[in-house]
Amino acid sequence: MHIYPFSQEPTAEDLAAVEEEMPLIMAEVKLLDAEIRLMVTGGDEITRHQVRQAERVVIREARAYYGRHRAAIQLAGRAA
Repeated sequence: MHIYPFSQEPTAEDLAAVEEEMPLIMAEVKLLDAEIRLMVTGGDEITRHQVRQAERVVIREARAYYGRHRAAIQLAGRAA
């Protein structure tokens, strides 16, 4: 993904990268929403269940996303 000044539009490659990561992003947003509800409600059983469920979805989506990008991540790690 490229970092551009604000005057330039993202490339098709940039947009495709964001689109590919969107399931993980949405899972993280749902987890954050559940955690906020947990803090607001004081931790009832339903909300705790929703947090645990959202955590499982984030883990599943992260595994899927990083599994698709394993080779690129390994190459980046070697370059560092």
